[in-house]
Amino acid sequence: YKKMLDEIPYIFYEKYIIYIKKYLSKDDSFLDIGCGIGTVANHLISRGYKKCFGCDVSELFIEEAKSKSFSSNFYLCEDEKLPFDSEKFSVCGSFTTLEHVENPEKFIQEMIRVIKKGGIGIIVSPNFLSATFPVGHEENNSLFKKTKNFFIIIKKIFLPFEGFNKMEIIERVYADFLPDDDAIVKTNVVDIIKFLEKKNLEIIKISGFTRKHSSLIEFISSMPFFRLILPSCFVIFRKKND
Repeated sequence: YKKMLDEIPYIFYEKYIIYIKKYLSKDDSFLDIGCGIGTVANHLISRGYKKCFGCDVSELFIEEAKSKSFSSNFYLCEDEKLPFDSEKFSVCGSFTTLEHVENPEKFIQEMIRVIKKGGIGIIVSPNFLSATFPVGHEENNSLFKKTKNFFIIIKKIFLPFEGFNKMEIIERVYADFLPDDDAIVKTNVVDIIKFLEKKNLEIIKISGFTRKHSSLIEFISSMPFFRLILPSCFVIFRKKND
């Protein structure tokens, strides 16, 4: 994973960073949950956003993040509870982490806990119920599976939220390992939105693409229903003041 993270270009995080900056002043604090080797937080720190923090379950990643930074704002998460006080951060984000956690509801609840009232949360993950473009995973690697996903999405729209569904880890030899082989949560836009609404959060933006595209493509990817069947979940929410 460290080798893969070292090779990921900045453009992969560009949209995520754009929206962080949109809601974050240089006096505000930001937390990247599942920060990996600190790419996003260190990018922001190097551009004057000094109150940027990162946390991860990997001690190797945290040490690497610190080695690439002038900051020591990187922390190891050793259990499901984030090592920060409640309502500490103005903006809190999670980039392709939710699909890897044992307890996704607890993960999001902890994110909500550390966000200040009126603050912003950003959740980015693959949409394993994509019925259109592939996500590089066995959950939608055929026309049959994409058609099946389409009807699962329809069903989820009309049923109450009952929790995130799980997936089996894909086992491969090291040389063939892909980033989401160890994903265990079948993340999708409907479940994320329904859980956030259940927690009385204001949904600000929903998009079906992780990466930055033209204004037209971004508009299309944010259209009702269509955004539910695209390859990614890009969701921004606000923690209400009440």
